[in-house]
Amino acid sequence: MVPCSDNLEFSATQIPIPQGFCLASPCTRFPPHEGYPMRILFLVVLVLALSLQPVRAGSPESFETEEYWASEALDIINASQAYALGYTGLGQTVGVLDSPVRVTHPELAGKADTIDVAADWTSIRHGSHVTGIIAARRDGIGMHGVAFDADIWAGPLLDNPNGLDLEDYFASHPEVRIFNNSWGSTDFIDMLHANEDGSEITPGDYYEELLPGDPDAFFITNYANEHPETVFVFASGNEGHTYPNFPSATPRYMGQGDLANWINVGAINANNNCVIRNENGSLELNAASIPFFTNLAKGSELYMVMAPGSNIYSLNAADNGYMPDSGTSMAAPVVSGALALVAQAYPWMTGKQLADSVLTTANRDFSAPEYTVLYDITSRDPEKGHPGTVTLVIIAENRDAVEDIERDGATIDGTVIPTNTNSLDEDGIAAIRKLVEKHIALDNKAWLDLGDSALAAVDAAAQTESGEEEGEGEAAEGDEEAEGSEEEEEEETLVIEVLTKEEVFGQGILDVGKAVRGPALLDANRMTEENVMEVEELEDELEGKNTFAIETFDTQGYVAEFSNDIDQRPWDNEYHHEEYQTTGENEELTADADALCPEIDDEGKREALDVGLRKTGAGMLILSGTNDYAGATIVDGGVLAIARRADDTGGELTVSDVVVCENGTLAGDGEIKQTVINNGTVAPGFRDNTLTVGTYKQGSDGTLLVTYDNTQEHSVLEVKNKVDIKGNLAFAPARGQFYGNNFSVELKDFLHVPAGSENANVQFTKFLAEDASPTLETVLVAEPDMDAMTAEVVLTRPANAYARYAANSGSADLGRNLPGIASVATGDMQALLTALDWSARDGHEVGRALDTLGAEAYDASARASLAQQAEFNLLILRRMLGNESARRALAARGATEDRPNAENWQFWATPYGSGAWQGSHGGVSSWKSSGIGLIVGADRYFESGLSIGAHVALAAKRTHVTGNHDAQADTQSAFVGLQGMFAPDTWDGFWLTAQGRLGIESGEMDREVSFNGYTRNNESRWSGFAGSALLGGGKDWSWKLGDGHLDAGPLAWMEYSFLHRPDIEEQSGQASRLNVDETVYQSLLLSLGAHTGLNTTFANGTTLGLDLLAAWRHETLDATFRTGASFREYGDYDFATATDLPGRDSMLLQSSVRFTHPSNFFVQMDLGGEFFRTDYTAVNVGLQLGWDF
Repeated sequence: MVPCSDNLEFSATQIPIPQGFCLASPCTRFPPHEGYPMRILFLVVLVLALSLQPVRAGSPESFETEEYWASEALDIINASQAYALGYTGLGQTVGVLDSPVRVTHPELAGKADTIDVAADWTSIRHGSHVTGIIAARRDGIGMHGVAFDADIWAGPLLDNPNGLDLEDYFASHPEVRIFNNSWGSTDFIDMLHANEDGSEITPGDYYEELLPGDPDAFFITNYANEHPETVFVFASGNEGHTYPNFPSATPRYMGQGDLANWINVGAINANNNCVIRNENGSLELNAASIPFFTNLAKGSELYMVMAPGSNIYSLNAADNGYMPDSGTSMAAPVVSGALALVAQAYPWMTGKQLADSVLTTANRDFSAPEYTVLYDITSRDPEKGHPGTVTLVIIAENRDAVEDIERDGATIDGTVIPTNTNSLDEDGIAAIRKLVEKHIALDNKAWLDLGDSALAAVDAAAQTESGEEEGEGEAAEGDEEAEGSEEEEEEETLVIEVLTKEEVFGQGILDVGKAVRGPALLDANRMTEENVMEVEELEDELEGKNTFAIETFDTQGYVAEFSNDIDQRPWDNEYHHEEYQTTGENEELTADADALCPEIDDEGKREALDVGLRKTGAGMLILSGTNDYAGATIVDGGVLAIARRADDTGGELTVSDVVVCENGTLAGDGEIKQTVINNGTVAPGFRDNTLTVGTYKQGSDGTLLVTYDNTQEHSVLEVKNKVDIKGNLAFAPARGQFYGNNFSVELKDFLHVPAGSENANVQFTKFLAEDASPTLETVLVAEPDMDAMTAEVVLTRPANAYARYAANSGSADLGRNLPGIASVATGDMQALLTALDWSARDGHEVGRALDTLGAEAYDASARASLAQQAEFNLLILRRMLGNESARRALAARGATEDRPNAENWQFWATPYGSGAWQGSHGGVSSWKSSGIGLIVGADRYFESGLSIGAHVALAAKRTHVTGNHDAQADTQSAFVGLQGMFAPDTWDGFWLTAQGRLGIESGEMDREVSFNGYTRNNESRWSGFAGSALLGGGKDWSWKLGDGHLDAGPLAWMEYSFLHRPDIEEQSGQASRLNVDETVYQSLLLSLGAHTGLNTTFANGTTLGLDLLAAWRHETLDATFRTGASFREYGDYDFATATDLPGRDSMLLQSSVRFTHPSNFFVQMDLGGEFFRTDYTAVNVGLQLGWDF
């Protein structure tokens, strides 16, 4: 295998350097659906589509930077048009099977992955150059790739001494769907003349003998065949032949329908004005626009496309810089990058359909040159006098023109040139030499210093011709062998071929700006017998001609648009190997041809099937072009819309009949000129209201759905020819609009039928009022008047429209107020209610939204603030217990002169941190908080056993409310407090303690309200006050343990905390802004437990104290927080959020370690938490520093 670029052995020279819009996007996706009500629900996608405009990332011109122009590959393929629609390859990964890729190159770092192989980057540069053309990042430096936001999965297939395990390569990244292959056979394989008699290689010989001879090509071919979701891109080769090399030509011998996920790529030269745009924007190509090295499309016309491949500027692995290179190796990655853009636009497409979008949209309207020159240097051997072979390619518009030229010769630059080299005279060869000279002069650098050699090949042909003339009279009758040798020599140096434009360019020049707008042709030649479908519903309509070649598009829940005009190409034997043609002798190989071009009478006459389209799966497909394909259009799932483009063009089915199946919905504001047979749902309307059809037939299971909007406009079905209707007539409001309470609409002329009773049979059997809304209900006032085509519908909003979906009492209270608010709603409140009204039909989004809209986040923040007060209480309590334990230890040792209660002072400081996690429960959202703080204080100890002191506490806390909310509250607080303890010796271990504090809290909250596309950010700030008080006591027993002292005993305390917050007014957020009422939050905790303390003194006088505390904690007050609120502009409709505490009981576990220096300086470390409360956990850690004196 060799790379298909021009840096081959023959030269070491390096060259210097949706018309319409698309709704498809990876995130626009909808769930599958079943049954009539769900089809109505799914139809709401229509209104969403009505409001969407092209997804533009900027104008095309905004992408045409120096970096864009540098590569020489992007302009001619209209890449900027694709970028302007938002397609850059984002989310796509392209496989590159090539030489090792330097993934650390700045243009690839972080976006390319590979299998590591040791490589000498000074010589192994091909793979990196190819990869850069696909996906080099757009960073303002050097150049950028076609799909600059795509990623790369590189497989070192070439220049890899260990070889590449292709099975592992493909398996390790199964998500990769596009694979670039810029390599081919070492030697050109003449498959079109492979046999001794000059005939073409057979499919059997190709697959059984030739292909297995290259294990990598064999494996890739089978992988492509077994994985239809993939698409493989191959370079056609650089041998200068009129047909591709091995293995790029594989589909011709495997069956083009069986290997339709394969693209062959030839090169064009867009440098030095070889390709220009005229004043109309069309491309004009001169002879040098086709580089001498590229293999052309003969035999692979339907799966080949041309792309820039000459002097392409891309990555240089040698120095992490850039370099130019040429070859079909450079053209193939241009197409692979384009496929990444198409895959981003249509992530649901099969590999064949991705390839179809590229192939059928290729530019075919360019002005082609009259001729071009190819130069095959594979036989070039200057030492042996072989100059190689020049092929003069005369380009004809079509097959008929080829016959004319082959008969009469070609007139080029005023000279008639015979197409048979045996008919050339001296003047003819001179004329050809001038054409070659002209080709070289148009872009001399593109010839890589091989121009003289090419001219030498022409001269050699002239010498051969001269030699024939001199010896013509002397030739003996038996010199046939010598004559044949001379003819063979002449053929080796100069060949003349007449090719159609299609045999040269394949499907044309890549146009990715068009490819991202969907296919432009339905091609039966790229299908198999599995695509043949008999449409029973059309048997009578088409008098038995109801069998078609059908391309099926499964949108898999996405919304997508095909804005190109779509035509058809029925089966044509000329595009296929003779053994795959209808005249072939092997029935297995002719099965596709026989099915796609069947016999239509007993005499063997055949007629190719028309080609049609089938829409399946959830999602919507919009056809907005002028579509001339003649096969049936089948709607078998989701929504198919025949709709005009944004500029009011297109939106037509000119020839195709449409069948709507049970699970399908047809919509649109375009025109279907033929027949629509409806056994599913037809819902007229898109941007405009009217869908026009030729003939309309509706079965007993079919439904005509008329939609209306809040301006009382409604959709219309206009029938021009004939109407025959049974089944259902349904009315539904347009989704995504606000409807007031008791909205009433009178619908008139919703069905336009042709005049004359013989053309109109309207016999609806059921009338339905559908809403597809979780909150709105529709009522059909009376049976519609089908003579006048009128109906009246009333839409209501019940009192429990929202509250019935609430997860808790607080959300239900808010929900009960919304119908009243709807009666006076304006502006953004209408938008808020609309998002609720048109959320998921089962109402689960309404329930979540009610939680989001309420004041629950303020409750969560309040709980976190009260928990902070409890943390203060516990830290100070633990400090006092530690001091008392240390006092007893000193007393037991008799060291009264150093006892803390001997009329001394203690100063201390405690920095601390804490965290709490509350899980969701009972419809209440989860929250988590984290805080830091500092408590400093002083205590005075008296001999009586009394200690009293004061402290200052500073704290900051962040609370993040999650679940149905996305809110963050940040609070800062400052407190001043008193603490004391009384434990006289005469009490024999009994003690009492008390503490209290009062302070202020300042807070701010960022609260996001987001549901069903409605997103607002609300901000608030407040200042309130808070406080806490604790009263407790206990009994300790003491034991002396060697040099230590142990205390243990029960304890109990009651602590009260409160938080007062004033009225809070949220800012920004529009209609979702709240006025939160002044509220006092309270907590009264009872704790019962025990603690134990161990103190021991070391020889150096340092004392170690250990203390453990465990207690049961119980919340004694009502655990429900109630916060009143109202929407700021709707204060008359107030509601209260009620959030419960999931459990009132928990377990406190605390521990501390204390070191006291002989100088009476001490350090105490505290660690603890609150556990075993339902869905709640809290931890705290503190470090206490102090000094007794």
